[in-house]
Amino acid sequence: MTWATLYLRVRGGTVPVRVRWTGSRTKATALAVRFHDPSGHDPPDHRPQPDGTVVLVARPSTVEDAIEITEWAADHASEFITDSGRLLVGGVGGGAAMAAAVVRHAAQYGWPTLTRETL
Repeated sequence: MTWATLYLRVRGGTVPVRVRWTGSRTKATALAVRFHDPSGHDPPDHRPQPDGTVVLVARPSTVEDAIEITEWAADHASEFITDSGRLLVGGVGGGAAMAAAVVRHAAQYGWPTLTRETL
């Protein structure tokens, strides 16, 4: 498993985002955006994802940050050798609330297209 850290600019400043993938990938896979609880009480998640899914793990402090992170992920999916048509969103605790807000926003505005949410 490989990790890298990115720093994404959002309206409120920057948010560190950890990117996790397994093995060398040559075909497009799904891209999952996982939000940690803003309070910092998430357990670490080191489980491998099915089919080599690339996972972006972020701890946004606002719903607006979570929306911007998800939109960035959709815009840059091909750079991770992922399929922008297979964008997943999820979280635990407060992170699940962020993910649910992202799902509502995407449904209201018709973008980005989300394949699945895990709350």
